[in-house]
Amino acid sequence: MSKPPGYETAWIRDDAALRAKAKNAPPRIKRLIDRDRQRRGLPPLWDAVELRSRIRPTGLVAVIGCASPGLSVPVAAALDGELVPERVEPAAYAASVQAAKLGKATVELVDGHWPGAAVLATTADGSLVLHNDSTTGLVLRANLHVREHAEFLADVYAGLVGLSISFRPRRMAIEREHGRRVRVVREIELVDVAALREHRNQGQPAYRHARLYAALADDPAAVRRARERAICHALAAVYKPRGR
Repeated sequence: MSKPPGYETAWIRDDAALRAKAKNAPPRIKRLIDRDRQRRGLPPLWDAVELRSRIRPTGLVAVIGCASPGLSVPVAAALDGELVPERVEPAAYAASVQAAKLGKATVELVDGHWPGAAVLATTADGSLVLHNDSTTGLVLRANLHVREHAEFLADVYAGLVGLSISFRPRRMAIEREHGRRVRVVREIELVDVAALREHRNQGQPAYRHARLYAALADDPAAVRRARERAICHALAAVYKPRGR
């Protein structure tokens, strides 16, 4: 014989005791208790706020990632001709991020590095937003429409999309760090950021912890969690012991 909702708590007559007992109960259980109390002519315990409007989803997905955290695999540079690991200082992005915010420069998120790659988002229309983090460097957020980018977003949700940067170096030098030679980039002019899908033959990002994460743009909590995952993944590269 099934028991009616609220059966287990009907014997608790003191509201404060019932509220304390069910404090950590899931929202669904709290709703069942309040519905049972309503049937018995009692006020609700949790004062649920009811809305008389519907939130209309925008169909946007926010993709978030750090572009060049930590140390790269060995890469060649035209200016010095050296094949060495590279580190972009977080402050190197400051001028480019500021220029994009002021509309003096345009940065695009593109689908792959090859010429003519599809533009996914751009700072020109606000679909791409750049932020310069003092620890991880460039952090980007792009808002993409599900209908237009369904296949790409499926790859992001599956954790299959990395990031790579195109830039013009303004200040960089080869230095010795922890017993090995490293190219340290201190100022750049950012050209674009490419999303790379290795399984679609778009190559591997030189900064292996540069990865995109996704969340529904209508859900602030989910967006915050996606950003936290991107930052945490990047920090694993930033604080990785040198020489490994």
